[in-house]
Amino acid sequence: MGAIGESEADPWEVLGGSGVADESFDLIIMNPPFTRLTGGGGKSGEVPLPMFAAFGTEAEEQELMSQRTKKLTQGTVAHGNAGEASIFLQMSHNKTKIGGCIALVLPITMLSGVAWAACRELIRKNYHDIVVVTIASSSSGSFAFSADTGTGECLIVAKKGNGPASRLSSISLTAKPSAPFEGTEVARIIREAIASGTLATLEGGPLGGTPLTLGDVRFGEMISGPIGQNDQWPLFRIADHAVAQVAYQLVSKGTLWLPGSTKSEALTVPMCRFEELGEVGPYHLDVDGANISGGAARGPFKIQTVKPGHAATFPLLNSHDADNERTLEIAYDSEGVARIGKSADEKEVLQERRDRIWATRSRLHLNTDFRFNSQSLAFAITSDESIGGRAWPTFKMTDADYDIIASLWYNSTLGILSYWWSANKSQDGRGSITTTQMPKLTLLDPRKLKPAQISEAKKFFNSNKAKALLPAHRIATDAIRAELDEFVLRELLEASNMPTTMERLAVLRRKLGEEPSFNGGKS
Repeated sequence: MGAIGESEADPWEVLGGSGVADESFDLIIMNPPFTRLTGGGGKSGEVPLPMFAAFGTEAEEQELMSQRTKKLTQGTVAHGNAGEASIFLQMSHNKTKIGGCIALVLPITMLSGVAWAACRELIRKNYHDIVVVTIASSSSGSFAFSADTGTGECLIVAKKGNGPASRLSSISLTAKPSAPFEGTEVARIIREAIASGTLATLEGGPLGGTPLTLGDVRFGEMISGPIGQNDQWPLFRIADHAVAQVAYQLVSKGTLWLPGSTKSEALTVPMCRFEELGEVGPYHLDVDGANISGGAARGPFKIQTVKPGHAATFPLLNSHDADNERTLEIAYDSEGVARIGKSADEKEVLQERRDRIWATRSRLHLNTDFRFNSQSLAFAITSDESIGGRAWPTFKMTDADYDIIASLWYNSTLGILSYWWSANKSQDGRGSITTTQMPKLTLLDPRKLKPAQISEAKKFFNSNKAKALLPAHRIATDAIRAELDEFVLRELLEASNMPTTMERLAVLRRKLGEEPSFNGGKS
């Protein structure tokens, strides 16, 4: 679609469809703002709605624009937690004709964030030839394409029509192209490689991605992988795709296929989802939220730090202290102090909520915001059953013996790999998994283990629960983690040829430890 001269249009009319006809553009290229309608993004008492605060807009006008936006975006993929970019994505979809293309710069959270799920589905269902480009940089904070942001970014290019798509092509660059000519050449190489149909595949075993080279310089790797309905798109910011290929086989296929192994040597691993084994604990605001809901505070507890020598009535694992979270078993760090209502009705509501929250106590806690380059544990076991706080929500197993299996599995290399693969890796050296994602996490199915294996797991845990693990990014040199790996392979997976298997697992540990999104630039 061509244009001559200049013209102006009301953006609300454009978004609504009456100013510029829907499905009228051959190509839409966009680098939209990322400001969020909900928390963050500069939100403060003085700037309640940062999305509409430009040019000194008054608070009243910000509120009017916010209300108009909510009305216009009803029934679309726009999401307050995804932010302004999700609105622009919807608008670009509306205006692109069948057979046309979109080329968008978006926050990297688009590929795996919960708030972006509808956006991913919009593209999967309505587009084909989907290409995702990200930067797997070894330099912390350098995985954005834009010059004026520290936020991680991705490039999404796709052609409208012939959906739903079943695959995408993922390109992980080692660095942002330094000049337009370099970018043009990289784009040509990517386009020709995809057209050839010879890209490495995620399902093809731990062989790595197709190298992307510019002259004698290795500029990254390319790979093709499947995408399914309502799935995350975890293929991004990966320097060595052999790591992703191992993770995919383990998480999606229940197969341990290590680097250097043949397909016939791969080990079948009985896997299941957490949702099959119990229930995730409450959202942290349901524990301690002070806002009034239903005639009483949303949370029946106030959280306070436990004083030395004091035994908490309602113990709680709430926040992070990495130096105190190195061992498989840790102590609770806080307690819930019961809120007391003023009226009989308020007391009754708080009592019901307190009983309900207290019933979720467990020894097993998920690290929802795992700093791979400073913290050691994906899951923690508390010495006493505890309520879960913001950083450490609980998971309550139907069989308490499964707590230890989950802890041993998820703190082994295979579990750390699974966490990294499933997490939202929008920040260097960090992965996040929300309580809504947690039930979908996969682990070794403890129901398939023999009673003797469960017994051996308990013995191993009790003998090793006080040994300090290194921060996860130092996984390749962590002797305690290696001991845990050997136990998981030998006793829980009953792997044969242990020396060779351990050698190949050591290769995987090194590869994972070298991933930029995992180590965040730390050695």
